[in-house]
Amino acid sequence: MCARIAKLVYLNALFETVRNSVPAPIDDVVYHSIMKQKQAMKLRETWGDAPCDHPALAREYDADGARTSGYICTQCGRMLTFQQRAELMQSRGEKL
Repeated sequence: MCARIAKLVYLNALFETVRNSVPAPIDDVVYHSIMKQKQAMKLRETWGDAPCDHPALAREYDADGARTSGYICTQCGRMLTFQQRAELMQSRGEKL
């Protein structure tokens, strides 16, 4: 009986570790990518000051893999706040 309880405790801890390492579920179809801040910086350097209509956005994650509240254009690397993303979607006639 003790071995069974120990096994259940071990499996529960293992499940929690796996569950906590998986990113939050993504509720958007168009805005489906994940991008770290460092990747965005490289994109911005490559893209330069050219205009961009931000065709697709990715959720922003920091270097530790934690989700931030921001979004990043996957084309030019510009960071957008939640409000800017909402305004962009509204201007395109897309729903949040």
